[in-house]
Amino acid sequence: MLKKKRVEKNLTELEFAKRIGISKSYVSKLENHPTECNPTINLIIKISKELDVTPFFVFKFFIKNRKR
Repeated sequence: MLKKKRVEKNLTELEFAKRIGISKSYVSKLENHPTECNPTINLIIKISKELDVTPFFVFKFFIKNRKR
């Protein structure tokens, strides 16, 4: 879901990473291995603003993909 939204906005991983203040490798990890990530609420808000979605939409993505 995150990767799809980022690609729809025509952003590379590097461009997206720079805009939200994280590394390109962490963007890749967020998109491809969300179970290994524990983003802060501030990061969720930054992601949601860049992708033009609600913070709840991003939060729900990580909740659905969390380790049990």
